[in-house]
Amino acid sequence: MSKIINFCKTVYADLITGRLLLHPILLTAAFLAASSGAFWLINDVIFGRGYGWDFVGEGIFFMFCSFTIDAYFLTFCSYLLFRAYFTRRHKFIWLGLGVFILISCIYGYLSADIDHQKEGVLACFFAASLIAICIYILLAAFAAKSFWPIVYAVIYPVSFFAAVWLIFRTQGYYILEILQTFCPLAWAFHFKVKFKQEQTRQYEKQNLSR
Repeated sequence: MSKIINFCKTVYADLITGRLLLHPILLTAAFLAASSGAFWLINDVIFGRGYGWDFVGEGIFFMFCSFTIDAYFLTFCSYLLFRAYFTRRHKFIWLGLGVFILISCIYGYLSADIDHQKEGVLACFFAASLIAICIYILLAAFAAKSFWPIVYAVIYPVSFFAAVWLIFRTQGYYILEILQTFCPLAWAFHFKVKFKQEQTRQYEKQNLSR
C-alpha cells in the first residue's frame, strides 16, 4: 500500500512540475480520452449521428480530423520537451496563432454555403491549425537550436499515411484500433527518452557554468 502511495506522490510531483513526459502511459491515456471526446463532440453533438458528409465523404473528413488531433498531440509533447527555451515574447506569438485560427473559423463560417457552414468552420479550423503548427515547429527549432521539431514534422505525416495505407490495405478494423493506441504510445515513450536526455544535458550545462 505504501508503494502505491509513494508512486502516486511521485506522479503528482511530476505533474505539478510539468514533467508529464516522464509518464507516457498516463499521457497517452489522457490523449486518447481527449481524442475520443473531440470525435464525440464533432460527430454526435455538433453534427449529429448519421450526418451525411456528401461534400468530402465521411472517411476522408474523419481522417483529416484524426490527422489534426494527432498533430496537436505531438505539438503539445514537443512544447513540453523544449519549453525551457521559450521566452515570454513567444506567448504573444502563440496568442497571434490562436487569433489566426479563430479568424479562420469565422471566415469558414461566412464563406461557406448556408447549408454547409459547420463544415466550412471545421475545414478552416483544420487548415489553420496545421499552418499554425508548422509555424510553431519553425519557432521551436529556432528557439531550441534543434532539428528535432522539423524531424517530427517530417516523420509524423509519413507514418500517419503509412498507417492509413495499412488500414485500407488490410481492411481490418482491429488494425485501426491497435494503431490508434500504439502510435501515440510509441511517440510518448520517445518523448520520455528525449526529455530525460534533455534534462541530463541541462544539468551538465549548469554544472559546467558554475
